[in-house]
Amino acid sequence: MAPRSKAGRVTRDSRTARFLRTSGQRRTRLPAARSGVVEGLMSGRSQPRCYICRKHADTETPPPGGYLRLGRHFVVHHGPLDMSPKGTLLVEARRHFLDFGEMSTDEGVELLSILHQLFPALKRATGAERVYSLATMAGVPHFHLWLVPKRRGGRLKGVRYLASRHPALTSKAAEEAMDRVRRALRARRS
Repeated sequence: MAPRSKAGRVTRDSRTARFLRTSGQRRTRLPAARSGVVEGLMSGRSQPRCYICRKHADTETPPPGGYLRLGRHFVVHHGPLDMSPKGTLLVEARRHFLDFGEMSTDEGVELLSILHQLFPALKRATGAERVYSLATMAGVPHFHLWLVPKRRGGRLKGVRYLASRHPALTSKAAEEAMDRVRRALRARRS
């Protein structure tokens, strides 16, 4: 039975348990990290200031295609519809930290394992020749890594490709891409 507060409301621990049971399903919402939001992010507000922390606290709309949860420390979802080629994935840290230098050893090991799974799955799901990775944390100061599939052909490569404008996607296109990634991950595990 789910833990309940004295008032009978479902507690954060029960939301976490429910998430763990349903991870991998479309439209899964993320509960807040078990330890809560890192001190200093709240600044007396009822919600964290960090956009990614708010997503993980379930106060923002989940991305099209939902989340993939491949470990304890990171979640994966499709990139923003207005600025990502189809199949672009974002790997986001559940804990609030800025960059690789602030990552724990456990988080680093898990991130490498996730990338080891995602690169071949993303190539298979999108037909990409390469997968570019980019981490700037310029727009949102919370660790997140972009995985951008680069298909064969086209004049632009490398940084020029990453900096180019890509046509906006529909939610349906992002959901289809996430479904393909999920299938490719399952096929790789079999």
